[in-house]
Amino acid sequence: MMNSAFDVFISHASEDRERIVHPLTQELAGRGISFWVDTAEFEWGDDLVRGINDGMSRSTYTLVILTSNFVMKAWPRREFTSALSVEISKDEARVLPLFAGSEEEIEEMRRQLPLIHGKLFVQWQDNAAEVADKLEKLLGRTKRLSAFRSIADEEYAISTAFWAGRYSEAASSAQTSLEIAIRREDFNLAALSLSNLILISRSRSRFGDVITLMRRYFPAIPMRKISKEYRYRLMKELFVYYHETNRFNQALSYLERMEGMDSDLMIYTPSDDWLPGTIRWRKAHLSWIKDGSKVSLANSIAVAQEGVSYLREVLRTNPNAAGLASASLNVGWLYFIDSNPICMDYFDQAISLAMSYSPRTRKEAEIAREMAHAKFRLKHPRNSLLAVASLTSELLQEGHTPRNYKFLERDPTWKQFEVFLG
Repeated sequence: MMNSAFDVFISHASEDRERIVHPLTQELAGRGISFWVDTAEFEWGDDLVRGINDGMSRSTYTLVILTSNFVMKAWPRREFTSALSVEISKDEARVLPLFAGSEEEIEEMRRQLPLIHGKLFVQWQDNAAEVADKLEKLLGRTKRLSAFRSIADEEYAISTAFWAGRYSEAASSAQTSLEIAIRREDFNLAALSLSNLILISRSRSRFGDVITLMRRYFPAIPMRKISKEYRYRLMKELFVYYHETNRFNQALSYLERMEGMDSDLMIYTPSDDWLPGTIRWRKAHLSWIKDGSKVSLANSIAVAQEGVSYLREVLRTNPNAAGLASASLNVGWLYFIDSNPICMDYFDQAISLAMSYSPRTRKEAEIAREMAHAKFRLKHPRNSLLAVASLTSELLQEGHTPRNYKFLERDPTWKQFEVFLG
């Protein structure tokens, strides 16, 4: 509902213009409430359908004046159906019914319009001032809520700070969002904010914080009131949390629940379009940990490559390359395990992609490249050891914690570096 050109779109039958629309719009105009009504907005030669659809989409609310004239005419009912469709698609209360007529007439209109059952309504009784009062209060509430950033804006601000390594900024923003969202019962935003706090905590290896967050806030967020994509995002963070704390059975349980929601693992929140890619490489690592066979490794590489392919497409429209950088790094690790020197190209690609978006991923990719140099005898092992020790120290000084390298335990080269990264 942000940045609407009009406060209210008024849908009505022409027969009700003099009796209801004129006195109501005069009252609205006197209060500075902007409205879209066909007689005020159309000029000769305008496209009627396009004009009405444009007015409706550019208005915060649609006020539908429901009379016996309205329900008998096809065109007003089409407007009404269109307004309800927009409301359902956006999951926002946008349609405001204003009934005019006797109790019997109103009951009959409600019978003819079953989609409106369950909606609160106001009755017109030549009470333009009262209707304007209610609308003014509603618009005031909407504007206060709109001052708080949209979910997509909030996610973008937090993820930008997170990927840039500004963890305290990201955490405080997510905490603010979480508290406000719970208070106003915006459970999608609450789930997203809790997901971000888990992401930030585990990224700093503050795993105890994750437990505290879950105990404190999980009971306040009813899962049945959260949209599918936000439940999925929360499951993803718990899947990763259990993965990184070596509780692989719990991680697998959450992965199976996500696959139960969508076997293709293609769900994501509006501003989190890299999610299907990152889920895949983590699934690939988990498969390899659970089954260290050659066949399992080949299957894991194929799954992880699907993630890289997906994220390359995302990069066409989303310039933040952090997700692809992370996926490239972790596909590289699988090739490293497979003793395939192509891993170095993936590590180099990760370094390049992460340069402007994720200092942590860049450092981790540089560590991976040094380990590959040792594995494939491109450097003396001692030089690689010293380079990894230095890079790990820089990572820690910058406030980052090295990733969990449990998936490398079967690789003989890993043993040389375990002292620095284990």
